Amino acid sequence: MRNRMLLAVLVFGSVLAHAEVSGSWSVKINMDMSLVPAEKRAQAKAQLAKVKTIVTFAKDKTFVSTVTGSPDGKSYVTKGTWTQKGATVTMVSKTLNGKPYPATPPQTGTVSKDGKTITFVVPSPKGAKSAPAATLIFTKQ
Repeated sequence: MRNRMLLAVLVFGSVLAHAEVSGSWSVKINMDMSLVPAEKRAQAKAQLAKVKTIVTFAKDKTFVSTVTGSPDGKSYVTKGTWTQKGATVTMVSKTLNGKPYPATPPQTGTVSKDGKTITFVVPSPKGAKSAPAATLIFTKQ
């Protein structure tokens, strides 16, 4: 009986520690501006502040990411699939504005213990001289 009780507590605790991510999330982008030339940092920060991103994770393991306010004035819709194992969420982009998404590795993020945020770290491209690294903070809506 004690073993069953312990197992139930462990399973329930595991579920609480790794909340289901289905639903809509707003995204805040934090960028390391050290690779952006000093004279362009203020402009880059102002442009970044205008970007709005909403990601919706569907229960069928698909997602839609909608970006508005981009520097080029266009909106972008990315669709793909997602998986979750414990606190790790993996996103695989399939289409960008209805066209096949350029080949990129899956993006992996970590769900916070309270289930209210997911953090993705995006490194600078190899050899980049002006593309800063970014941290994406998804916040449950």
